[in-house]
Amino acid sequence: MTLVEESPVLITDIIREGFESLQNDFTTTYLEDQAYLYSLTAFDVARVADDDFKPAKASALNLRKAQLQNVDFDFYIPRSQVLSIALSHTRQFTGVSDVNEALDNPLELMFLREVLRAQGGFMRRNGSFKGSRNAAGTGAANAVDGILKKVAAGTAGSDADIPEEHVITPAAALDEKNAYDHVQGICDAILKHKEDLLSYPLEMRLAKATKLKYDRNRRTKFPQSVGPGETASHPDDYDGITFVEDPGLAEKDTIIVAPKSNLIFGMDSDVGINKIKIIDDLKGLKVNVFFRGLFDYAYGNFMFHNGKY
Repeated sequence: MTLVEESPVLITDIIREGFESLQNDFTTTYLEDQAYLYSLTAFDVARVADDDFKPAKASALNLRKAQLQNVDFDFYIPRSQVLSIALSHTRQFTGVSDVNEALDNPLELMFLREVLRAQGGFMRRNGSFKGSRNAAGTGAANAVDGILKKVAAGTAGSDADIPEEHVITPAAALDEKNAYDHVQGICDAILKHKEDLLSYPLEMRLAKATKLKYDRNRRTKFPQSVGPGETASHPDDYDGITFVEDPGLAEKDTIIVAPKSNLIFGMDSDVGINKIKIIDDLKGLKVNVFFRGLFDYAYGNFMFHNGKY
């Protein structure tokens, strides 16, 4: 295969493009096989001066063990599919001039580029938050453990590090009558229990549908001050919290508030630099992309959520 042999960088670049959303939406970091996500908390130890030395605990180091997970993208492109595109009118949109060139350089056919590029998008939408590893399943949702699984364990598991008061569970399913008060209630909880966190830029991650419920509820509650098509960029009274409609939370009532730096996508190599094999099989192409990565949060005390997993 001419293109695979002569242009391995091109293949890497295509996959890197697919992982761009992961780089943009999470803090990407290099991790060893078994690493620790750590944070340092400082305590106020000042007191009135006297002749006695009364030391107090000034800091606490918080460690969360993180382990990379192995992920395979395996797919097969039959020769008949390459030929059907090479012989169709879509060939004019590629750099392929004839059938033989298509068989030699299948990556020039845009569909294979898109298949490779799409894998990062699937990981972003289906794996980043909602993933739960399942060797019997196929798809990003079965390939990695997502952030929601980590948050659930961090809230009620044996190694729980998210304070109980940081979980604000709605009394009922979110709709256009209660979404506004629920969102504002989460913000009020941050003010009450972790006011210093409001000094930093925070993101409120939620599904597009949940954000729509909030906006509609807000218009109904305040018809004199909120216009018919008006949407909020941040919760009322909390300018430092930015709404982020997260594709990874689609079809979920989940709401998470945290600094962007607290949500991690980790790999043991640069994002997009994966182990790639393309084999020119008897009647098609066998493609394998392998990488090791994880999704996680770094520090439980910087996480607020509504207990919806």
